[in-house]
Amino acid sequence: MLAIIVGMASEARIAARLGHPVAIGGGTTEGAARAAQNLIDRGATALLSFGIAGGLDPALPPGTLINPTEILDGQTSYPTTPTLIPWAPPPARTLAGINTLAATATAKAALHQSAAAATDMESHAVARLATAHGLPFAALRAIADPATTTLPPAALIPLINGHPNLLRILASLAARPTQLPQLLLLARHAQAAHTALRKALPNTAKTR
Repeated sequence: MLAIIVGMASEARIAARLGHPVAIGGGTTEGAARAAQNLIDRGATALLSFGIAGGLDPALPPGTLINPTEILDGQTSYPTTPTLIPWAPPPARTLAGINTLAATATAKAALHQSAAAATDMESHAVARLATAHGLPFAALRAIADPATTTLPPAALIPLINGHPNLLRILASLAARPTQLPQLLLLARHAQAAHTALRKALPNTAKTR
């Protein structure tokens, strides 16, 4: 049984169309690990990390899909099993897992030195657990914030059960209204990523 780990409720709504169990990790490494373990305990025999990612390669615009052939966890490389998602774009590139958000263009440039094309805070936790249990795994990620983007403070506020913390976001905007254009641009980029994920689904899933 393939099971899917996402960070956000919006990603879960897309992934649910595939008809497999979905668990929300809340956008953190620890949350993804808990979600993956829960799915394994429920009988999952393969895992898929699904959702948005940060871009590391400056040539890749928002909405670019990454079906990585490997996931980096520090110095450890976990080869994926892209045949789990034959409906996805052809496998290519590397995804770098991180425990702390790469919020600035400078941080992304440093990560890009590993030759990774994108990064997220969940896929390496999924890869680590899947490998420990002898299970195949894959990832499908869409770039939301490109390599040249530095995230505004409101975008760094942690999620609540997979949902944006609207009260804290509004408070951040009230304190620093100049970040509004950046936040609106990020929202458009995130929408492009979500649209790409929906379009990547097999036709049977798109109608659900």
